[in-house]
Amino acid sequence: MSGEELAEKLEDIIYDNELTEEEERAIEEAIDFIKEFKPPF
Repeated sequence: MSGEELAEKLEDIIYDNELTEEEERAIEEAIDFIKEFKPPF
């Protein structure tokens, strides 16, 4: 799974589940990190 695919899956998790603001913010930060650094997996 590419970093972009992983970011998309995390975005789906945010929209499909009722998360606390803190959980949502943590996932959004992870998405930004993945998109910026594009890990090799």
